[in-house]
Amino acid sequence: MNKLTWSVIVAFTLGGAGCQWQPMQMTRVSDGKPDAANPPAPTPAAPASPAAAPKGPEGPSPIEQALELSRKLKQAEEDVEHLSQENKDLTEQNAKLTMQTAQATMELGQAQKELQDANVMLREMKTELNNWKANVLGFRDEMRTAQAAQLDGLRRVLRLLGAEEMPAVTTKPSKPTTMSSAGAGGGSK
Repeated sequence: MNKLTWSVIVAFTLGGAGCQWQPMQMTRVSDGKPDAANPPAPTPAAPASPAAAPKGPEGPSPIEQALELSRKLKQAEEDVEHLSQENKDLTEQNAKLTMQTAQATMELGQAQKELQDANVMLREMKTELNNWKANVLGFRDEMRTAQAAQLDGLRRVLRLLGAEEMPAVTTKPSKPTTMSSAGAGGGSK
């Protein structure tokens, strides 16, 4: 046990035994004559036996009170130790969570940057895809008009050679475009 515990036990034991503590008064000795103004303090008389000790109100004796306080002190020390350990554990857990939060924040920032870059790239790809679609549809119309011009030219050649004439089959493009007029002139030369 520590000094405080023993001090408390001794104080209660002495108090329970009827001892009254009073500070000693210092007397001044001058020329061997006692000072008449300050007589020495009376010393308390010790009781002859523990049975003659003054008894307080009914209840636990001072020794029992000292033991109870000692038990409460021990319990409080255990509680303080337990709470100190719990505080230490919570502090360590808080430090770990703080580090995890910092790492997650960095990863989140990096992921957001990557997502922004990916969105920019997807927009560019969508624009290129739409341009490609327009070009393919435009080339399809050009190809149709070029094929029609080739068929017309082939029909003329066959007519010159004296082949039987067949009814003309015409194919119309599904969507009129402005590019179709450029391809028609190239096939009839």
